[in-house]
Amino acid sequence: MTTEASREGGWWGIVNPGAGNRNDALERAKRALAWRKIEAHLHLSRTQDHLRDLVSEGVGKGYGQFLAVGGDGTINLVVTSLLSTTWPSSIAMVTGRPPLTS
Repeated sequence: MTTEASREGGWWGIVNPGAGNRNDALERAKRALAWRKIEAHLHLSRTQDHLRDLVSEGVGKGYGQFLAVGGDGTINLVVTSLLSTTWPSSIAMVTGRPPLTS
């Protein structure tokens, strides 16, 4: 599975557990990432403040690639949180709904 990643090459992922109509957002994200061979350290957010804390933690650990799994609100909070830090990387975002089967 692709839940652990090094700071040099992996993604710091934040998953909104309420994303979609089901309660399995984390498992679906893991399957989709594994299918694409993408390494990511995934975290479930509990609240908006917790999501912001997770972004700060990822920045503090030196991650340069962030993944938001959820809707437009989740993506907005991750990007806004990144912009309010001293994160040195440039922001590039790809959105869409990939197939979630493996």
